[in-house]
Amino acid sequence: AHIQQVRQNATLAATFLGKAAAVEKLLRETWWNKTDQCFYARLNKDHQLEGRSGRGSGATQTLDWNAEGTSDTAGFPRADDTNAVVSRLLDLSHARLEYPEISFARVGDIVSDIIGVNLQFTSPLLSSVEGNWVEVTVKTLSGLGSTIDWAEIRNLPIRACEVSIRHDGNSRTTFTNQRGPALIWRAFFDGQHQSLLVNGQPVKAAVEADDRGRSLSSVRVTVGAGGTVSVETGKG
Repeated sequence: AHIQQVRQNATLAATFLGKAAAVEKLLRETWWNKTDQCFYARLNKDHQLEGRSGRGSGATQTLDWNAEGTSDTAGFPRADDTNAVVSRLLDLSHARLEYPEISFARVGDIVSDIIGVNLQFTSPLLSSVEGNWVEVTVKTLSGLGSTIDWAEIRNLPIRACEVSIRHDGNSRTTFTNQRGPALIWRAFFDGQHQSLLVNGQPVKAAVEADDRGRSLSSVRVTVGAGGTVSVETGKG
């Protein structure tokens, strides 16, 4: 659907969005066993749903299959304890790094979970309505926990840009657009904050809840080519 939106094929995009909604409805209303609170595992020869999904067997599952299926490269479900996630991702003792796909995936998990980098896509059909002059917004949320004082990544390629991101604890993030055109950065922080400090100046923050119900505060800023912007809670 998003590919067709980028191509400005509104009718075809709507068709695929409808198919996606139908698949979600199938999962939520048919494939979910309300009695046992789990997903069915298979269709039997009589086309009847039976069994329990292998993921989460023996424990209470969740209707949020995205959260249920999320795991790091070692195959363990990600914990709500940030320090546990950091410790697991940085422990390479059982990572089987001789396989290149393992190394690749582990680096990806560190970037997305510890540095907390994610890309938010907005179709060109909605971009002008929402005030986004680019399709992709870069989102960051520190995942350092309480055991690491700071972390930094440099030369991270994002579309036509290369960026560096530094987290000082969970209260300050500095973003540099090393190379490439201007981009939109949304700096997220845990908790509810009326305002965040952008290069030392207070800016009204947007507050929302993530998929686990945590409150997150963010500001949206433009980072020009070669520019550096720091955002902090002021409570570091």
